[in-house]
Parts: sequence; structure tokens; C-alpha cells
Amino acid sequence: MTASPARAVLGVLLLAAAVAGIDLVRDKTLTRHEPERRGTALLVEVTATARDGAEEDEAGLAEALASLCRLEVPASLAPGSFESLGDHRYRFLLVPDLDTADARQFHGCIQDLRIDHFLARVSSMESVPAPAR
Repeated sequence: MTASPARAVLGVLLLAAAVAGIDLVRDKTLTRHEPERRGTALLVEVTATARDGAEEDEAGLAEALASLCRLEVPASLAPGSFESLGDHRYRFLLVPDLDTADARQFHGCIQDLRIDHFLARVSSMESVPAPAR
């Protein structure tokens, strides 16, 4: 019993399509990091609300949340950068700037991490020149 050339070609084409499909799925689902962005930082603004029963004041909870979430990315809170803007808004600087994948990770952490009687949402994230050392 011999396989026809058409059958062999069809088998090769199916194998090539399967390999290409696997490669495409892998490319779309793996995190890809970009080169470090030297000389820039990430300015983050969050809106936060502490409800009755919170064991810490709103600013303290917002700063704690920023500190916890920065542990998930390769950046630090710039010293002295955490500030209250009033009206439940807070701003801080992460150094160095984050690539797209890490910025998405940080954003998700801020919005998903739960602290009793406290809720925060990211209002904005933008790249800015890094502070002079």
C-alpha cells in the first residue's frame, strides 16, 4: 500500500498549518517585555475611596496599595513622590518607567487588590521624564 502524492502533500500542509497555528497562539499569549526605558518614569494617578470601618485613613491605604503593587513590577516608588491631590485622588511616580506588559500588570494589581473598606481605580498612567538623582 503506497500513499498517493496528493495525500502526502495534504499531510504536509496540515502539519504546517498546525505548527503555524501553535506558533500564532504562543505569540499572542506570551508576555513580551520591551527594553528598559531609560530616563523616564511612570506617573500614576489613582482615585480611592475608604468607607466607614476602614482601619487606616484613605491616604495611608492608597500609599500602601501603591507600595504593594509596585512589588509586582521592576520599579520603585520615587522617594517623596506620593501626594494627595484632594477629592480622593492621589499621584505617585514609579521609577523606572514600565513597559506595556508591566504597566498592565501594575494597573490590574491596583484595581484588583482588595483591602477591607477600600477601593481604588487607576485614573491615568503616563510616561514622564525621570527625576534627577
